[in-house]
Amino acid sequence: LALRHPVAKLGYEPDLHLTHSFLMHFRTSAPCPADKILPSTVQINNIENYTDLTDTDFSTDEFPVFATLYGGSLVCTCGVNDFIDENTVEIAVETVEKHRGNGYARSCVCAMVNYLTDKGYEVAYQCYPDNTASMALADACGLSLYSRDYHFVCYEKEE
Repeated sequence: LALRHPVAKLGYEPDLHLTHSFLMHFRTSAPCPADKILPSTVQINNIENYTDLTDTDFSTDEFPVFATLYGGSLVCTCGVNDFIDENTVEIAVETVEKHRGNGYARSCVCAMVNYLTDKGYEVAYQCYPDNTASMALADACGLSLYSRDYHFVCYEKEE
């Protein structure tokens, strides 16, 4: 017996390829061990000077970005997405695909966590449960799962 999506009873059929059942939320207020930060990870106070990661959209107005350099190019960046509340900031990380799996994201996230916790902030991070690499990254950086939110996408009924 196939289970139908919960919104099906409302007459909606979501595209299950565009939905995720849960969004995992992680937090920490403790620093990462310094030995997890690579020597090639640096603090950048003006990201506009770098164009290696075209999807990076971190502002350096209020917080720096931490980046890992490889061969003179940025291969990973971690920055602040937004404030959750006055004491908690959400971070995000991006790694160039061909450089994934080398510890660059862990290094950038740990550098950012250490920077933010040193300033008195709690750090939040979120990912989807099917992103096993991102979940392993949260664990490697000492972030603890504190909640899961159910998310789904609905589409307007066609008459």
